[in-house]
Amino acid sequence: RTSTQSFSANSNSDVQFNATMFDSDSAFNTSNGKFTVPSGKGGKYSFTTSLRLNNSGVNTSVAIYFFVGSSEKSFSNKIVGGDYPTVLHSDILSLSAGNEVIVKIYTALSSPILDGGGAALYTTFEGFKLAE
Repeated sequence: RTSTQSFSANSNSDVQFNATMFDSDSAFNTSNGKFTVPSGKGGKYSFTTSLRLNNSGVNTSVAIYFFVGSSEKSFSNKIVGGDYPTVLHSDILSLSAGNEVIVKIYTALSSPILDGGGAALYTTFEGFKLAE
């Protein structure tokens, strides 16, 4: 993210990644934050996301999910605290052409905000194809 993102507490919220650094297949849509597997490019993909909260002194649970379309595929859950807590999640997903991958976050934290800004890589999503 190149800027902060506020989202709702106590619900699964889409993370809206709004910029790309590398995207050789133009598969990532910065207007909706979704990665779409290009035609003829199905296979196994490795994804990692790092979400940094812009809330200090928290001590709460944060869950991160990878969804493919409307189906939850995997998640990580962590208790976070301190200044600018960061939660990571990685997985390998078997995908077909046209599948959309979405990152979602859930927390009960009051007024949650994802950190972002300029060239700093605070809240990120990356992926690459491993095999057919």
